[in-house]
Amino acid sequence: MIAELTGGYQLFIPLIIVTISSYLTINIFEHHSIYAVRLAKQGKLLTHHTDKSILTLMSMDKIIDRDFKSVGPDMEMGQLVHALSSSRNDYMPVLNENGDLLGEIDITKLRYIIFRTELYHRFHVSQLMTPPAAILGANDPMEDVMKTFDRTGAQYLPVVNVDNHLVGYISRARLYSMYRQLVADFSAE
Repeated sequence: MIAELTGGYQLFIPLIIVTISSYLTINIFEHHSIYAVRLAKQGKLLTHHTDKSILTLMSMDKIIDRDFKSVGPDMEMGQLVHALSSSRNDYMPVLNENGDLLGEIDITKLRYIIFRTELYHRFHVSQLMTPPAAILGANDPMEDVMKTFDRTGAQYLPVVNVDNHLVGYISRARLYSMYRQLVADFSAE
């Protein structure tokens, strides 16, 4: 096209120099094409890395369990036992009046005192709660969520929004179940 527009071949060498320098420049600063970068930012890029591809397809919103009962830090142990008996989980988040996560009550850690009725008015939730193994953000990438579960060995982790208000919990079993299902579906295709 250059030869046709200019009527000669004298601009071929400058054209080759410009083409090579532009190619090398973009390879130094950006390893992927602009189209691949755009798809990756949208979470729609599927590569030969199956794990990462599956994790980009997973949505945090679909695995958060929002059905939980919470307790306040000033609640007495007797009231806590009553609340635990009506809960379907082994844990209860401890929230302040604003809905901020302060800690959690894990029934498996309280089994040795939970049946001692003489302690029901002696202890409060704030004395019995423990910090969670880790706290997940509502916008955390799924790859980070998986790494957090692997690092902590926790069975469930709380998810908070940017204001530290509890959104819900993610169960390790539910997370891995969804992951396995997506891998099976992805492999079938």
